[in-house]
Amino acid sequence: MQPSTDAQVREMVHRRRRRRRTVLVSLAAVVTVPGAALVGAGLLRATHTEPGEAPEEVPAGVASDRAGLVTSEGPVRVGLYLDYLCPECRITEKALARGGHRPGR
Repeated sequence: MQPSTDAQVREMVHRRRRRRRTVLVSLAAVVTVPGAALVGAGLLRATHTEPGEAPEEVPAGVASDRAGLVTSEGPVRVGLYLDYLCPECRITEKALARGGHRPGR
């Protein structure tokens, strides 16, 4: 009779642990999911601008239409578009920031 009682006790302990783990995971999900939703909504609201609308705060040297930075005045307007995740664009940006040009290009 002893082995069956031990097996029953082990099974009860196993069920109790599984139930406790399920409750803790559920509580964590109930807290985490709405928290993440609130943070996401806050970020979206803080960074949202209408299409075609320029941001209100801009750095010094920005063109009057807020479409880019003015580095010099002259008859030719050159548009330079850089993607800072692109390795080549990053190298070009660093070279331009130093005031030089890219060697061999």
